[in-house]
Amino acid sequence: MVIGAVGINVVGQRLSVRAILLGCILVFSLANALSAAAPTYGLLIAGRVVSGMAQGAVYGLGTAAAAIIVQESHSTRAVSVVFVGPTIAMVLGVPLAAYVGADGGWRMVFVAIGATAFLACMLLLWAMPHRVGLHIAPAGRLVGLLGNPQLLSVYAITILSFGGSTMAFTYFPALFGDQDVNSGFYMTMFGAGAVAGNLLAGRVSDRIGFAAAAVIAIFGLIACLGILPVTLTSPTALPAILFLWGIFAFSLPPILQTEAVRIARGSGLAAAASSLNTASFNVGIGGAALFASFLVQTIGIPAISSVGAAMATLALLLTLAIRMRATRRPR
Repeated sequence: MVIGAVGINVVGQRLSVRAILLGCILVFSLANALSAAAPTYGLLIAGRVVSGMAQGAVYGLGTAAAAIIVQESHSTRAVSVVFVGPTIAMVLGVPLAAYVGADGGWRMVFVAIGATAFLACMLLLWAMPHRVGLHIAPAGRLVGLLGNPQLLSVYAITILSFGGSTMAFTYFPALFGDQDVNSGFYMTMFGAGAVAGNLLAGRVSDRIGFAAAAVIAIFGLIACLGILPVTLTSPTALPAILFLWGIFAFSLPPILQTEAVRIARGSGLAAAASSLNTASFNVGIGGAALFASFLVQTIGIPAISSVGAAMATLALLLTLAIRMRATRRPR
């Protein structure tokens, strides 16, 4: 996904954003068909790699297109609607895939994903405007984005905040130890909060601005991760904390993605800025999971949520610094 999010800005300059989105969704569909029919494990993994590259490109360009199509005052709301898609897919898709896989075999899961993606491609072909005011800039200009301190701050906040949340989420079932609990119910509560967070983020951020919305979301995330170990033995408090954790964690993607687009909008690099922030999310997710695996081997699973909260605290300090600079800026 990191390669796809960044790489599409290198190879896609001669294509329209609409054509790229349609093509990448179609590639995603075919890659899942390859995984479904794969006679060897190597081809199965190849299908997963190709589908991940296509998915990264769709996330980066799709969210940027949503922010550009609507009025700027509604941009975060539009991006949050796009992010509701993968959030609901996570909440409903994982248990549904487990059900289908148990009944019809794992290949049927990939068939279902590929067929759904093909239908999505046809729907986008009908619904998306031909011109969205978004263009792929020359690859050489991507380097300039990495010299923009505002964008670098947003990317760092993305990596630290979402990485800290993902670290705890990855090992959440293991935090219970030997307790016999219904982790599926708790994951559902987290997922419901995640959907609510996506929807709330757009309305709140468009009204109070990026910095204030991000401070609220990250502060809430830190509080949830800090309280989490204490509530693991409470069947009443834990669902509430997980619901709030989902709200705060998944309000961040639309807020941060829209801010990256806003910063680069005037320079014509909105698509690239959005793609790099998509890459940052995946760097945070993958890097935090890898870091967590080392922590598990050294200091143990109970420390995971505390380290995640510490990472989110660094993101909060960066966000507060951005807010202070904005308030000092002359009007």
